[in-house]
Amino acid sequence: MIELKPVTYYAGYRRLKEVLDKEFINLFTEKTVTHLLNEKDLNLLTGLGKKRLSNNIKLLNSSYLLNQDKPLSTEKFDLSNINTEQVLIDYCQSFVLPDDFRKMLLYLIIFIQANSYSILELQEHLDVSRNTIIADLKKLNDDLFNVRVIYDRKEGYTIKGEELDIRKYALYYIFILYKELEVKEILIRSCGIPEKEFNYWLNKTYENIKEEELNIITGQISEIVIFILSIAKRTKNTQVPSPVIEFRYFPNSKYLNFAKQSFEKLFIEKLELNYLSLIFSAVSQEKIVSSENVFSKLLIEFLTMFNVISGIDVLNDQELVEKLKQHSIPMMYRQKFFYFLENNLIEDIADSNASLCSVLKEALVPIELEIGKPINKTEVGYLVAIIESHLQSKSEEFTPLHGIILCPNGTTSSVLLKNELEKLFPAIQFTKASSLSNFKKINPNEYDIIFSTIELKTQKPVYIISNFLSNFEKQKLKKEINGKFNLPSLKIPSYEEFEKLVSQYNSKKQTKKKFYNELVKIITRDTKSQKEWNPVLKELLTEETIKLNVNAVDWEDAVRKGGQILVESGAIQKSYIEAMVTSLKTYGSYIVITPHVALAHASSNDGVKKIGFSLLTLKNEIEFYHEENDPVKVVMTIAATDQSTHLKALSELMALLGNQDFLKLAYDSNTKKQDILDLIQTI
Repeated sequence: MIELKPVTYYAGYRRLKEVLDKEFINLFTEKTVTHLLNEKDLNLLTGLGKKRLSNNIKLLNSSYLLNQDKPLSTEKFDLSNINTEQVLIDYCQSFVLPDDFRKMLLYLIIFIQANSYSILELQEHLDVSRNTIIADLKKLNDDLFNVRVIYDRKEGYTIKGEELDIRKYALYYIFILYKELEVKEILIRSCGIPEKEFNYWLNKTYENIKEEELNIITGQISEIVIFILSIAKRTKNTQVPSPVIEFRYFPNSKYLNFAKQSFEKLFIEKLELNYLSLIFSAVSQEKIVSSENVFSKLLIEFLTMFNVISGIDVLNDQELVEKLKQHSIPMMYRQKFFYFLENNLIEDIADSNASLCSVLKEALVPIELEIGKPINKTEVGYLVAIIESHLQSKSEEFTPLHGIILCPNGTTSSVLLKNELEKLFPAIQFTKASSLSNFKKINPNEYDIIFSTIELKTQKPVYIISNFLSNFEKQKLKKEINGKFNLPSLKIPSYEEFEKLVSQYNSKKQTKKKFYNELVKIITRDTKSQKEWNPVLKELLTEETIKLNVNAVDWEDAVRKGGQILVESGAIQKSYIEAMVTSLKTYGSYIVITPHVALAHASSNDGVKKIGFSLLTLKNEIEFYHEENDPVKVVMTIAATDQSTHLKALSELMALLGNQDFLKLAYDSNTKKQDILDLIQTI
């Protein structure tokens, strides 16, 4: 085992006969000052007079200039010409640390416990007064949970609590200080780690990561190495027991072997190496557990719950499953055993998608029960980002549809009809119009959708239309087909059109610019005047899809009656109702998403014809057996044609449920359908 020699805190900084004033040193930690200062600026920022300013500048000119040809003066003090980092290293004991940083350093000094620290020794370490140390310790204990810094006459200041909890705070504070401190050496020296020692283990860790081909996030390796070396000092200095990690949490042998090969010289105790394997599992980006690992089993529960609650068929989307697995397993290690930094930008992503965030929180419950606390918003935000970006990429993928038009005799009117349909559906590639007799000779694989002026029996989707489409028929047809097939609003060029363009370009009849312009013209042809139909709640909830004061004997009866509204509107088949009931019997009352409101739904593959919403209020509240949100007064049923539409619908629904007047109307027996419709118009 390598011997780590104890070092005095901030030992080794330059001792000079003349030293910079503390007030002057603080100038280099101030991030708001400009680079070029004059005497008035310097006096204002430091409070020093001209003579003391001149003495400090003289010292800087002799030892810290980057460009010796441009000496500093009181009238031309250029911060950009000063080796600021070296100044801070040499005088790191002299400048004033912010309170939050100082208390974190205080925790780490006590954590490694090189000595039995008294309050006087802590004062000397941080170069502050007794009252400051006392105040810092109080603030520190106010921040800690399940952990306390206490004073013992024999042991001095020590940290009491479960060792796993104590280490969580040590790593968390190292993360913060390494990120925020301009001079990283302050942190490293606070942990009693010589610079050469740190660099040795940092390089060794990187080499082993490369050699073992670990796919991990390397951005926080420096902090992790500082943490590991701090643990090595702590276990040597204090003889604290190593944390015992249950076998069910072990990562795969690759990560266990990596921890052993990288750090066995630092630790005699094998338990410590098991613990270190968890740290690297927490920043992994690859498969790190076997099917026997408890987190692997929880992942399946999470995906299953998400699949059921969201209506998104995650389990059959292997690409999305892999993306979620790569984040979720390391997330469980982070949340169970450590405290990692939170990210405000990622949390904003979670806030921006309340519906998906709400679904995820319900689906994450099995994981939260295991780790003993809620998953933090940063981790939820990452999951939201993964799912949203995946769904977005899927929605951008589109396999061109091929359509065929049937008329009794293939007359001239069919040509006009074809032109009209091409304008309505630029994303569908239409073949020539066909008569019924010719249609029977066409291979079914050559078309995906049929437009016919006569009744027809076939396995492919058929839309019965008139020879001459009225504006009303056009809009109705457009809503139905766009809703079912989620068509893009731009035209997909046909093979013939694209071949013609390429041919003209190859024959040098077109420049690159002209080729591009012609392609854009085809793609956007006939679409500029069209408005893509985007269903919204106010269009889907109508007097026909709202029922008030409905009698229901139990939760199943209520769900069936909500679904029946959508059967009658033509949005779903009866199989969708059965799927909703089966799902509830299997997975419980997950659909009671907020107090007194149930959102019934199933997968879009369970019999959805088109997007639809229904809303019913119950005459008497009904138990759905939800621990927090029972009894239910409102049952809303949603049917969506695809994943993206489903999430969009959920988002709009959450806005309605967030309106404080909604439940007031639901509980008022005198409420009319128009009252609810009027409220929907306001969201």
